Amino acid sequence: MNGAVRMGRNRYVRALLVTAVAVAVAGCTEESSSPDGGGAAAASCAYVMRFADRTYQNQDKVKFEVGDKVGTAYSIPCNDTGQDSPQDPVTESVAYAVEGLDPDVAVAIGDSPEDALFFSLGMGGEMPAEVEKFIARR
Repeated sequence: MNGAVRMGRNRYVRALLVTAVAVAVAGCTEESSSPDGGGAAAASCAYVMRFADRTYQNQDKVKFEVGDKVGTAYSIPCNDTGQDSPQDPVTESVAYAVEGLDPDVAVAIGDSPEDALFFSLGMGGEMPAEVEKFIARR
């Protein structure tokens, strides 16, 4: 019986990993290489991290206070060159609570509280309602 449970769990974990890779690939967009919009296009990936089996995206310019350490976050490798070269290696960072938000929807991630950045659930500019309200109050 335990073998069947483990096999089911392994399939679940593999499905989560496949989903994470798909999300990371979907986060890659084409951007112009010059400020005026001309020039050759170059791909770039969104800054995405995994924490507690959820995918969080960096949200720029959010004012927040760092809370207690809540665990470890992992980068999602991205090959933004479009070539067969190896992807960036997975890195680990500390995940901290954000004062006023549940870590299920937003965390601060960095090597220390002073350099932690704000990450929330949601991709492509869409965030949970409680995160949008939090940002609007700041």
